[in-house]
Amino acid sequence: MIDAPPARKAAPPADRAGHGAGAEGAPREEVAMEMDNEALHRTRFLSLVLSLHGSAWAAMGKVANPMTGKVERDLEAARGSIDLLETLKVKTRGNLSREEEKTLANALGVLQLNYVDEAARGEQGKKPGGGEPGAPGGGAPGSGAAEAEPPGAADGA
Repeated sequence: MIDAPPARKAAPPADRAGHGAGAEGAPREEVAMEMDNEALHRTRFLSLVLSLHGSAWAAMGKVANPMTGKVERDLEAARGSIDLLETLKVKTRGNLSREEEKTLANALGVLQLNYVDEAARGEQGKKPGGGEPGAPGGGAPGSGAAEAEPPGAADGA
């Protein structure tokens, strides 16, 4: 757990140029920093969600692994990423903005549906000769699962 920052001294009164105390007696710089921190935390949260989403997507063989450039399939790893997103959803309930909640729910829903599809394929989803689902010629043609868009793609986020 992160410790609270040390207590600050009382804010000086505003000078003639308008510097000094802002809303509720807090220094304007501190108010601006709090807003910046909120934006930073929002960005980090969305980055975490999208990172887990991308990891699960790659582990299901829907896209190439960014580290190897190869399409690989590891449903256990995909399940782990999905479970982490589910834990985030449960533990952050009531503390998210609408955008954060929507992004998390969308990522989780898309992944869960695709995971069920991939798990149902099992070994049948592999192309003879070592191809993987999601690779050219791999998986069930026209299933639509590999074509699902990542969260936020449709709304430009």
